[in-house]
Amino acid sequence: MNREKLDGNVHSGHRARVKSRFIEHGAEHMDDCMLLEMLLFYGLPRRDTNPVAHKLIERYGSLAAVLRADVNDLKNEPDLGESSAVLLSLVSVLANRMRISGSKKISLSAPSQALEYCVSLISNKKNETVYALSVDKSMNLLSSELVNKGTLCSASVPPRTVVSSALRHNAYGVILTHNHPSGDIRPSSDDISVTRAVSAALSAIDIRLFDHVIVGTDKAFSMCKGIVLAGTQQIADNLALPDVDCFREQEYLRQVAEATSGLFCGEYGYAEK
Repeated sequence: MNREKLDGNVHSGHRARVKSRFIEHGAEHMDDCMLLEMLLFYGLPRRDTNPVAHKLIERYGSLAAVLRADVNDLKNEPDLGESSAVLLSLVSVLANRMRISGSKKISLSAPSQALEYCVSLISNKKNETVYALSVDKSMNLLSSELVNKGTLCSASVPPRTVVSSALRHNAYGVILTHNHPSGDIRPSSDDISVTRAVSAALSAIDIRLFDHVIVGTDKAFSMCKGIVLAGTQQIADNLALPDVDCFREQEYLRQVAEATSGLFCGEYGYAEK
């Protein structure tokens, strides 16, 4: 028996045992690495996926981070191919679809809820990515739709794509969100110009723009309310954020508030911080 066939038999036996454990006992007693290893069975049919799973979790920091990673980053991993990268990314996409379409609605009625959702949606993207979040009259999420994807530094946002998304989902209002891969969550002049253009386009068809949320690596900034969410902590008025000195400068905040005055519609929980 040659070595390749022997290795195949060994892996086949191991895979059968792992699958049997999952079927008989569920995932409760399986750690993240073993679950990722089992998922990779279907993308790497002839490989020992245990070391691959360990390397991915070590590289990205957690199972959740692996599954939220950009598909192109995963595709470039030396131990993965295109099929495995698509499989891993698909898990996150399907989970997000289930959250939206499930019986429990996702409420974005408070800025902190919107900021948390936006961080979970795009904080791990390597390129600037823009989403339009359509909401109903009760500020429940109807859809989170990718409206543009740019380079490492910028992504243009044609207002018509945001309008089309809002109309397609029969939105009462929209929260625009995009990420800054650099981690700097300060709004740029382009961000303000885009906000102004999108606000005007939506207003023309009687759809409200509630916010424009800028996401960094682990934090987010609400252009509507001028607040920061860092981790799970909301920091009102951008104070006490140690790595963003400019947010302590009230003059900077005043300029942002002045530049975006009248662009957002404050209703429901979004009318208050």
